[in-house]
Amino acid sequence: MIDIIEIMDQWHGPGHRYVKVRGRDSSVYILLFDETRDQWELIMFSSARGRRLTRPALGLGSARERPGTCIEHY
Repeated sequence: MIDIIEIMDQWHGPGHRYVKVRGRDSSVYILLFDETRDQWELIMFSSARGRRLTRPALGLGSARERPGTCIEHY
């Protein structure tokens, strides 16, 4: 179990909701809540360690430095 410390973003669609959160482990998770089935699913996980290793090499910076960045870039 991961403690959630921050809801970073969320967006809705018909019958579902996505929530992007940061855990106490500093990793980022994207969760899907299927309202019809009343069920959560992990869609994406990005470890804090992996982001530290890849961001400088790719020169991506943070999302706040890149306005309009799609979620797939995390």
